Amino acid sequence: MWGWPLVNILFGFSGQALQDCGEAFSNLAEIKEALDSTVKQNFLDPLDQLRNRDIKEIMVLTFVNLNMDRHVLLTFLHVFLMALVGRI
Repeated sequence: MWGWPLVNILFGFSGQALQDCGEAFSNLAEIKEALDSTVKQNFLDPLDQLRNRDIKEIMVLTFVNLNMDRHVLLTFLHVFLMALVGRI
């Protein structure tokens, strides 16, 4: 059978190992939080701003194109109707 000194040594080492492991996980958690914050600040936020700006530009260009298309269509209809009236 094992004697008490051997049991104390085994549990003492395993307790220290668990404590070291816990500290290592705490350090990893801090590093992960710092990395998440950095990635969000330096990559995700600028990407989101770019996306929002591009969507707004597309909406503006679409609106401008629709207005131009309407203008071209109305001009064509006006010329076409004037030609019809002139022929009648």
